[in-house]
Amino acid sequence: MKRAARRMARAAGAVLTAALAGLEALLAWSWRQGTLYVSRYGRAENPYAAEDADIAGICALLLLPLCLGALAWAARETVLWWKTRAKARTER
Repeated sequence: MKRAARRMARAAGAVLTAALAGLEALLAWSWRQGTLYVSRYGRAENPYAAEDADIAGICALLLLPLCLGALAWAARETVLWWKTRAKARTER
């Protein structure tokens, strides 16, 4: 039962990491596109575009530490899993 719970936790962590990385990429892309739009057409064309781009950039910056932490956790879990598998192979 402990092994199944560990696998479920690892899978949930991987899904969370993928979702956070996708959200981070989406926010960064949105910030970039909004900034390019404002620089190309100016703030007078659409004043809300600049605000939306700023908010997307702030959200991306706030989410960045959480995303990096999740990626570090996933890398750590992967390394630990490989070490466990390698140890089990040598014991056989």
